Amino acid sequence: MHRLVLLLAAVVAWAASPPGIQAEQLSLNLPPDAKFVVRLDLAAIRQSEIGGPLFERAKAELLRGAAAKWEGNPSAEDIEHVLGFDPFEEIQSVVVAACDYESPEKSLIAAVKLRQTTGNLEGLMLALPNYSTSAYGEHQIHSARPEADVEVHGAIHTDGEGARTLVVAAQRASVEKLLDSLDGKAASQSEARSASLGDSSPLVALHIFELPSFLEEGPPANIAKIVSSLAMQIVEDDGNVNVTTQVVARDEQQAEQLKQMAQGLIAMVTLANANDPQDEDAKKAARLLQGAAVERDAADVSIRLSVPGDEVAKMIEEAIQKNEGN
Repeated sequence: MHRLVLLLAAVVAWAASPPGIQAEQLSLNLPPDAKFVVRLDLAAIRQSEIGGPLFERAKAELLRGAAAKWEGNPSAEDIEHVLGFDPFEEIQSVVVAACDYESPEKSLIAAVKLRQTTGNLEGLMLALPNYSTSAYGEHQIHSARPEADVEVHGAIHTDGEGARTLVVAAQRASVEKLLDSLDGKAASQSEARSASLGDSSPLVALHIFELPSFLEEGPPANIAKIVSSLAMQIVEDDGNVNVTTQVVARDEQQAEQLKQMAQGLIAMVTLANANDPQDEDAKKAARLLQGAAVERDAADVSIRLSVPGDEVAKMIEEAIQKNEGN
């Protein structure tokens, strides 16, 4: 469960664009029981004012962790030599989806979009335990069993312009569905859960098809009972971080409840800050919610807020320092 929280908090991957937000679209076919899909646009983050420094910090931490784990203390150049490409530059975006919240690794699906090279990856696959390969149409699916109860399947897709996508999943059928969607083949609703993914607009996006069932009590559990799905996008624009959350309720009456709840919470935060202007937490919350907008269209409820980039960077830095101190 801890791994899932980290996964969702980091929001590492390709994710669905909420209805009503326009973006270049790419439709991916996921297993019909997929619970969530999440996307990180690394190419855009590397170039952003806020994401760029965070990316460099994450890169340094990954290299530090690799040096501590592997003999020889590998550098970025060593990793590039082994892989045959620089992963910190070649990887353009990553998609992660799963069909199980409790043990997501058992149903994990990932798609890593590269430029036009996969370096030594296919050759390195030959060293995997219990390696085998088989054809799927024009594609080759590579399989391995690193542990007795763990299977991994993967394939490399090449589009018409030569861009490569590495597809990896715990189930072979999931690899096949993703290859089909990357080839432009549609799937019926009973065969696959389709996610329309923005290819360029959001830095980070998340789509939850089904909320976790372990929300047993309190406000989160009450909200989960009336929510059909949830989507979120984070976009950096002109020094601000814009967050759009779109919730689909089970009917219009429940959507109105959600809208009223969101408006009430925003008003409560504003009131708390006015009553105690010295309270730093209330002051910070009020700054974050300044200019927040809540709208409803039938059963859809949209919550939009725009936060100054320097405020977001400060919050992230504080969270990182707090985590390092624990």
